[in-house]
Amino acid sequence: MNKFVKTALTWIIIFPILTTTLLIITDYFKDESIEITSYLPNILGFAVGGLFVGFVMYQLQKLQDENNKRKIRLEGVLKNWAT
Repeated sequence: MNKFVKTALTWIIIFPILTTTLLIITDYFKDESIEITSYLPNILGFAVGGLFVGFVMYQLQKLQDENNKRKIRLEGVLKNWAT
């Protein structure tokens, strides 16, 4: 599976479900009424936030990979230059 798809799905699907589950558990322990329709805005809001966070995390991972490749290439050049 593509790296972007993995990152995006994690932040768009898994993150909202986990956070909404924690909200439901918190409300259960507070003895408040639990209705699925009251949590729909939360899960949709977290999913929209996950779109942005997933895109930013993918860009950061891509930038980090490019920097690592550049660093390895630079170390090889410096090693050849020193000998």
